[in-house]
Order: sequence, then structure tokens, then C-alpha cells
Amino acid sequence: MLMFKWKVYFYQNINGKEKKVEKEFNNPNEYYDFINSHPEFSNNLLGFGNLDNYLENFFNSRFALEPVYNEVPSNNFLPEGIDLDKYEAEAQKIDEEKKKKKEKKNVLKKSLEKLKEFLEKFKKEKKDDLVKKVKKDIEKVEEKLKKLAK
Repeated sequence: MLMFKWKVYFYQNINGKEKKVEKEFNNPNEYYDFINSHPEFSNNLLGFGNLDNYLENFFNSRFALEPVYNEVPSNNFLPEGIDLDKYEAEAQKIDEEKKKKKEKKNVLKKSLEKLKEFLEKFKKEKKDDLVKKVKKDIEKVEEKLKKLAK
């Protein structure tokens, strides 16, 4: 048999006017009926967004390495022609492009370091044909790095 036990507690104090609700439930149907009939307990977590995603969004936004954009307000109440979703998508696209560019730079820098190590090793071993190839590859990588710096 499935056991259900839930407690709802709500306290609000706006300009000295207090509202307090505390209720326990043993039946999930009663709990859902209560939640659905009281807008302050709806799944919007009192203005913080969707309850199902609240904690995940909280941790992602606090501990993410890249910027995390909060949920964009609804376009329903904005003047005609303003589309926040469009701007949000563009901002995310810009951040993604910057991230990819940074990753490319890092890979190219590491490759350049490795090529220079090979160059020194081949010079010591008098491998002239490999020295020439590595020098050309170094030039190619340096050129790509210059283009990415723009």
C-alpha cells in the first residue's frame, strides 16, 4: 500500500496584513484538490517559476561556468513588436559562439605548443623533412589563431 503524507505551510505579511495557512494531507487527491483551489499554492512557487524546475535552475544559475539566462518574461503584456524570446535566443547564440571560439583557441594553442615540441625534437635528430612539415603546420596554426583573435 502506498503511503502519502504531505504538509502545506504558507505565511504572508504584506504591510502588516498577515495570512497564514497550514494543512496536512494523508490523501494525494485531497492535496491536489487543495493546491488547485488555492492559487498561492499553484505550481509557480509563489512567483519563482515552475516548481519542478526551480531547484535545478537555482543550482544551474548559481554554479554554472557560463552565463545562464533567467526565464524571459511573457511577451503577452509587452507592446506590439517587442519579442523578448527573440532577444533571448540571440543572446544565447552569441554566448555559444564565444564558447566555441574559446574552445577552438585552446585547442589551437595546445596544438601549437605540441608542434613546437616536435620541431625541437626533429631539429635535434636532424630530421629535415619533418622540420619543414612541422614549420608549415606551425604557420597554419598561427594563421588560424590570428583570424580567431579578430
